[in-house]
Amino acid sequence: MEKTLSIADAELLLVEHGVRPTANRIAMCRALAEAQSPLSQIDLESLLMTIDRSVISRTIGVFRDRHLVHVIESVYFFPIGYFFTLKSCPNTILFLHSSYGS
Repeated sequence: MEKTLSIADAELLLVEHGVRPTANRIAMCRALAEAQSPLSQIDLESLLMTIDRSVISRTIGVFRDRHLVHVIESVYFFPIGYFFTLKSCPNTILFLHSSYGS
């Protein structure tokens, strides 16, 4: 079942977490919410081809700092992987970035 997040709902979610809603942040929020399986940063770069990889990385940091996402360290990936889940989504929405924080 595909879960979609409207632009208005994405804006509201960002504002509720103290994140200024920019076009890139809204797109990232929607991509995380609509993911059917874990996403790597490369996956996000492919999905959001107009957003630079450094912007994607910084946006994940903003989401983490504002408690918009859960950060879960995984020992099943080498180097250690980090997973990000949108806190407000009822289903587990995962983002994987194998080098986050290194």
